[in-house]
Amino acid sequence: YGGDTNNDGPSTGGPDQWYGLAFRAGSSGSVDRLLVRFAGTGFTPAVACGSPLVALRRSRAEHSNWGGFAISAAGAAEDLVAWDNGSFGIRLTGGSFALRRCTAAVNRGFGIERQGAFSGSVASSISHGNTGAGFGGFNAGQIRYSNGSGISGGVGNQSSDPLFALPAQGDLRISPYSPCVDAGDPANGGALNSGIV
Repeated sequence: YGGDTNNDGPSTGGPDQWYGLAFRAGSSGSVDRLLVRFAGTGFTPAVACGSPLVALRRSRAEHSNWGGFAISAAGAAEDLVAWDNGSFGIRLTGGSFALRRCTAAVNRGFGIERQGAFSGSVASSISHGNTGAGFGGFNAGQIRYSNGSGISGGVGNQSSDPLFALPAQGDLRISPYSPCVDAGDPANGGALNSGIV
């Protein structure tokens, strides 16, 4: 949308230029390596997913006027990055899937939040530097091997600076000295999302 001169999506612009993408109930397929910028018209998230037949992988939502990812159902939700969105980074409102290796930073609300009937789990994820808490609304033990404020119970969790490379500029790679290095769920190989998609 606007200003795309090399067919890789707009690199300049502002939030609220379009609605965003929505995968409604009954949709099927796989989304991989998607970059969504400048969405949020009408308080819509950059990416909404409401189908257990859709897999979201290695994708990023940034500069949305409202939220990054709003997920009420998904076949998979892995390696997602929500950066610099006007409200939440990742909002989980239903389903029982596992959110794995995700990063939320510099969002003006909760980084990763649970609302409604989400009964799945969160593992190997980082939520830091958001205006609201890193994690919000989760039941005790629902988050494992993750890093951010607002975590209740669970194993392997921490709340420390992940030492992002340049968070204000969107470079969410972690330093080799980060406390997040090799701190993810051992069942997933011990890796946390490094902010690269």
